[in-house]
Amino acid sequence: MQNRPVWSETFDRAADSYDSPVLRFFDINAAALARAVPLPSGAVILDVATGTGKVAVAAAEAGGLRARVVGIDVSEQMLTRAQKRASGLPVEFRQMDARALEFPSQTFDAVLCGHAISFFRPHLLSCVKQMNRVLKSGGWIGFSTFDEHAF
Repeated sequence: MQNRPVWSETFDRAADSYDSPVLRFFDINAAALARAVPLPSGAVILDVATGTGKVAVAAAEAGGLRARVVGIDVSEQMLTRAQKRASGLPVEFRQMDARALEFPSQTFDAVLCGHAISFFRPHLLSCVKQMNRVLKSGGWIGFSTFDEHAF
């Protein structure tokens, strides 16, 4: 991946401790985010900045048996952990930057992003435009954040 964001190395180093019980709120919020967005049966879902795959797995479970989820992240180490978490589920992971989504326009029924939107600054607008571009007409974008001043 060209022009890998500088923070990707930070998340590579943090990957081993990211699923600590101390950070259990990520699990709770991932499930809540997946339930908050209407996911039709067989939905195709993008999880942006998937980290260790908590939102991707929750979305796969919420979307039913025919759902397909793609999780992207800049951190190779996070994606390694995500693949282990999603074993047996219809989820695939790709190393990718949210600033340049490598998908055709109108690919996804829903785009989710759990607790990562605040990391996109100063490129927030371009990231959201990319998410909107890959979203099907009538689809949903869902965010969660721990930063009340993210926008």
